[in-house]
Amino acid sequence: MLSRPIFRTEQAVPFRAEILDLLIPPGRGTNVNHEGLALVETLEGVGIVTRQNQRTPISAGTVFGLSQGETAQIDNSGNEPLTVRVYVITTR
Repeated sequence: MLSRPIFRTEQAVPFRAEILDLLIPPGRGTNVNHEGLALVETLEGVGIVTRQNQRTPISAGTVFGLSQGETAQIDNSGNEPLTVRVYVITTR
């Protein structure tokens, strides 16, 4: 799995924002867990997201949110790389 930061605020108070792109190779997976609220957007590929023991298929255009402290497992179920963008807002 490759992670690339796209944007990060500098010492923003009371909020901090971060945008990351994750590239997940075929047959691999990763956990998404952050301090704040997260919005996850699927940019390319297909996969399965597992959160709270529920599995949901994802593909380009799929968007889902994560509450503060909630984690998700994202697995690439296709033959091409799966790319997701994660938007995180953290309050201090």
